[in-house]
This record gives sequence, C-alpha cells and structure tokens, in this order.
Amino acid sequence: MHARRLVLFTIILIVLAGCSGSESGKEKPSYTPVPDQDLFAQIDQLPGLVSSDITFNDSFPEYGYVGRVVIDPQADAQKTLDTLYAILRQGRPDAGIGISGSQGDGGVEFELLPGSGVGTPDQLEERYGPQPGDGAPPAD
Repeated sequence: MHARRLVLFTIILIVLAGCSGSESGKEKPSYTPVPDQDLFAQIDQLPGLVSSDITFNDSFPEYGYVGRVVIDPQADAQKTLDTLYAILRQGRPDAGIGISGSQGDGGVEFELLPGSGVGTPDQLEERYGPQPGDGAPPAD
C-alpha cells in the first residue's frame, strides 16, 4: 500500500512540474512580445488597409490571432496580408494567425500560406523566421 501511494505521489509531482512555468500550456518566450494593442495599432496604419478587427484568442486549441480585414480595392492584397502577418509575428510566442480578408466584393486568401490564410506556428516560422521578427515580410 505504501508503494502505491509513493508511485501516485510521484506521478502527481511529475504532472504538476510539467504544468508549472507556463501560461496556457506555452513556455515563456525568449523575447519580450510586442503588446497586442501596439501590434493592432501598427496594422491599422498599414497602407491599403481600410479596416481591421483582430483579436487574440487564448482558448485551447485556438491559441492565436484571429479576425477580419478589409483591403482597399486598389491595394496589393497579398503584400498587405504578408505585412500584417509579419507584424503579428512580433507578438505572442508560437501563436497561430487566422485572418480572413475581403477586397471589393470578394474574399481574399493569403496565397503565400496554404490553408485559406491560416498560419500555423511552423508555417509562420518557415515564412518569417524565428520570433520575434522585425515586422517586415521577407523579400521574395
């Protein structure tokens, strides 16, 4: 009986140790993330962007930036979305990005990332490099 208690106690300690030091299951970043409000303010100043409604969703499993943007009909939608994603990479660590866009009468998908504009942390790192990034899209 004593051995079972010891094993159970050890398992509980291991589980608790795995949960400590993290926020919503995420490790602390090795950089200071730019606050969300600062990121959103940068995005609102993007040329070619008519409006944006972006938030951060920290509920599991949706950990990431989500929202909608309206792009000016005369703007290069892909360049605008690429810059927007690069800006958001300065934010929370390992956050996904799922932004839907519209331009004129139609929707716009971010063609540089597969999956209808939804960027997983791995896809985002491949495109923009490790976080925090500098807010500029890569030169293609």
